[in-house]
Amino acid sequence: AAAKIQSVARGRQARKSVATRKASLDEQQKQAQQEEEKQAQQQDAKAKEEAAAKIQSVARGRQARKSVTTRKASLDEQQKQTQQQEEKQAQEQTQQQDAKAKQEAAAKIQSTWEGVIYSF
Repeated sequence: AAAKIQSVARGRQARKSVATRKASLDEQQKQAQQEEEKQAQQQDAKAKEEAAAKIQSVARGRQARKSVTTRKASLDEQQKQTQQQEEKQAQEQTQQQDAKAKQEAAAKIQSTWEGVIYSF
């Protein structure tokens, strides 16, 4: 009878030990699965951040190119206006010089005719 009692006690102890090991393994597997999920979420978040950074980079590049184009057009317009003003000023100077030359020529002609008229 003592052998039977010992056998039952050892069986109960072995089942308890197996249950403890099984629970420990289940807990380890659960932790490993949670860690894998956490890493997957971190990788997903990192991928999303990289994608967002790339989108922002592309948008900033597009905006910068547009800004440069706008500035270049503005500078071209300013240069065109400046060139037109310079051409207008050059024309005005030429006209003034022509007018001055005509006045001088007229004055010279008049002065020579005055001498001719008074000499008669």
